[in-house]
Formats: sequence, structure tokens, C-alpha cells
Amino acid sequence: MLEVLCKSQIVNLTFGYTPGFILQARLLGRITMRAVITTVLDTSAGKAWENVQLRKTMLYICEGLLSFKTHNLPERFVIGSEAQCKIWFFNILPGWEHNWRISNIDQNRMIIDSEEHGGLVKRWHHLIKIETLDNEQCTYIDDIDIEAGLATPLVWLWANVFYRYRHWRWKKLIKLEFSID
Repeated sequence: MLEVLCKSQIVNLTFGYTPGFILQARLLGRITMRAVITTVLDTSAGKAWENVQLRKTMLYICEGLLSFKTHNLPERFVIGSEAQCKIWFFNILPGWEHNWRISNIDQNRMIIDSEEHGGLVKRWHHLIKIETLDNEQCTYIDDIDIEAGLATPLVWLWANVFYRYRHWRWKKLIKLEFSID
């Protein structure tokens, strides 16, 4: 079942993107969808947390599906970090100008919160969370709220594919022992 937030109403759809959903989106004028992708990583939460805050990690886990052309992406993310970048799909298809800002980092709870937008995407609220399972494993969570007008279901679908790919790349990065310099 797909949960969709339309303004302040929650609509549960069992068959996905239907003509009634399109009509409702037009009447309400705003659609938000949420994607939550979770995986278990074979590394400590501390090591995952240290690496998730680094530009080189973000570039590595996105590489192949999405690349960024920018000069102002910080080496290490901190609260207030901002970047504007041109995104490229599969390194060959130009996308749009994408803007993001780190709105919160909670070192104790291992959470990074960003607000993003650009192109089709009016709002992309991304929360990354790492939870300790034991000394050698952690849970890595990407929680994304998406608002992209009538394109929201398609952007939501892309987000699900993209973040599952990122999680696969995380596992590959761990096998490389975070050695990507």
C-alpha cells in the first residue's frame, strides 16, 4: 500500500497511480510522497557515521546513476552547508540545477537532515539516520519526503530506485574498507 499526503489528508492507494489520484492532486494542488529505504550495513555505526558526513562518500555512493557538477560541495557536511550543482543522470544525461542545504546534524543521534529542491522537485526533504545494531553492524536509513507536483509519483519511483542503488554502493564501499581516495 502506498501512503500519500495531499495537503493535510492522507490517502491510501492500493493500486498506485490512478486517474482518481491525478484528479485529486489537481484539486488539492499539492502532493507529497515519502520513501523510506533501510538496510543493514556490516560496519560499526561509528564508522558509517564518520563516512556519511564526507563529500567523497556521497559522490561514491551516487556514482553511476547520478553525478554532480559543482565547485562548492564541502569536504565535510556541517549544519548550514549549502551547494548548488548541476545534476547528470548516468553521467551523460543533463538534469537540472539542484540546491541543497544541511538543516540539521545531530552527532549524538547520528542524523543528517537536508532540504533540497530544483528542476521538477519543489521540495526534497532528506533525513539520513544511522542506528547501532551491535559493534559490527548498523542500520542505515534514508527517509525522503518528496513534492514535485504531478510528477511526484515518478520522482518517488526514481527515489526508490536511486536510494536502493546507494545502499548497494554503501555495501561495496564497506568491502573496500572505505578506501576510495
